[in-house]
Amino acid sequence: NRFRVDWCGQSMAWFFKPFWPLERVRETAKRFKELEDTRYNRFMPFVACFGQKDFEYLKKPPERLREELEIAKQYGGGSLQFATLGVLHMYPDLYDAARSVLVER
Repeated sequence: NRFRVDWCGQSMAWFFKPFWPLERVRETAKRFKELEDTRYNRFMPFVACFGQKDFEYLKKPPERLREELEIAKQYGGGSLQFATLGVLHMYPDLYDAARSVLVER
């Protein structure tokens, strides 16, 4: 507990329906960032998007995923936890949405 190695992953965007309104996502991420105490931990935004097998009904629209990732990028200081990568492989529209935010050009 004395090492500064804790990156505190916090869900800033809900991944079950109903999805949180984007304003709540933004306020949640902002609040977690404000609570960050860099002497002990760093806030790492957690964004999830499901859609595989029995969870296809949880697939987020690409624009929704893009907006959530934009918020994570704004408050995450370069850090991100994401679940699940398989959904990006399955759905090219979600892959493109994530890529448009996360790949520096």
